[in-house]
Amino acid sequence: MKQLLSADIKAPAGTTFKRKNIGVTSFELPAGQDWTMDENYLDNSKTEMIIIITSQMDGFQDMQKEYMDSYIQNNEIAAPNWKTGDLKFGTVNQLPAGILTGTFNNGTQFITKDFIFYDKSTTTILQARVPEASKDQLEPIVDYIASTYRCHN
Repeated sequence: MKQLLSADIKAPAGTTFKRKNIGVTSFELPAGQDWTMDENYLDNSKTEMIIIITSQMDGFQDMQKEYMDSYIQNNEIAAPNWKTGDLKFGTVNQLPAGILTGTFNNGTQFITKDFIFYDKSTTTILQARVPEASKDQLEPIVDYIASTYRCHN
């Protein structure tokens, strides 16, 4: 399978990251510098970026396409004016994963980039949303966070 992220990805300059356990997973997440975290939800008051991390038991490794199709349907229902962008399957840190980009508009045009990690017994979703005006901030932050994914089961 194709590696979805560069092996030499670095933390964006000027942002501090700290490892945070969320359920049976962990990521290095932004800390300080306008970032606020409440359990599995982060937001940045300056860029208005939102990051949400959720996990569910069952890795769905044999059903990646079906899982992603269901995820897209949920976005179409929940996000106003959702438009699916690029969809890729491959690996992140040698684990099966998918990346989905998209847009929605709830009065503000948002750009999205989501990673779904299909571990053996856990499926983890890393969702990132940012207003179009701050779109240059999205990939450096979310790609770095995704590169730090670990499952502890």
